[in-house]
Amino acid sequence: MGRAERRRLEKQKGKQVKTYNLTRSQLHNAVRQVTEEDLKRIKQEAMEDAINTAMRELFLQIVYGRTQSAFSDDGLVVGAGLEDLGKGLRSQVGTMYATKAKGVRYLEMAEGYVTGIALDADNEVIGYQFVSLGKMTDFIKNGDDPTTAWEKAKGQYGRVDDAVKIIDPRKE
Repeated sequence: MGRAERRRLEKQKGKQVKTYNLTRSQLHNAVRQVTEEDLKRIKQEAMEDAINTAMRELFLQIVYGRTQSAFSDDGLVVGAGLEDLGKGLRSQVGTMYATKAKGVRYLEMAEGYVTGIALDADNEVIGYQFVSLGKMTDFIKNGDDPTTAWEKAKGQYGRVDDAVKIIDPRKE
C-alpha cells in the first residue's frame, strides 16, 4: 500500500459517521439530561445576575444617600417626610417595649396609635389593633364627626381575628 492510499484511508476514517442504536426512551433521557443541565445553568446565572443587580442598587443607595424619593412617583423633595407620601402614615419612632412583669407593649407605631394587643391562648402577641391618627385627622378635616372618623381610621395587623383576648396596652 502506497503512501497516497494510506492517506486516502485515513481521510475516509475521519469522515465515517458513527451510528448509535438508541431506543426512543434512551434518546429521550439523553436529551432530557442535557436540557436539565442547561436549564440549571441558566437558572443559576439568572439568580446570580439578580443578586448582583440588587446588591449594586443597595450599594448605590448607601453611597449616594438615596432615600424613599428614589422609589416614589416623581420623587420627594429633599426634607420630605413619611406624611408626604400621602398614605396616612406619620414620621415618628414607634414606642414599643417589653418588661418581664408585663410583657411586650406596642403603644405607638408609624401606622398609628395602638388601641389593643391581640393574644393567643399562650398569652403570646399575635397582632395589634390601631387607629391611624393621620387618616383620622384627614377625615375630620373633610367634615366627618370624630366618632365616624375614629371608626374609618381603625386598622389591625397580624392575626387579630384569631385572638383569644385583646388587651389595652396602657392598662393591662
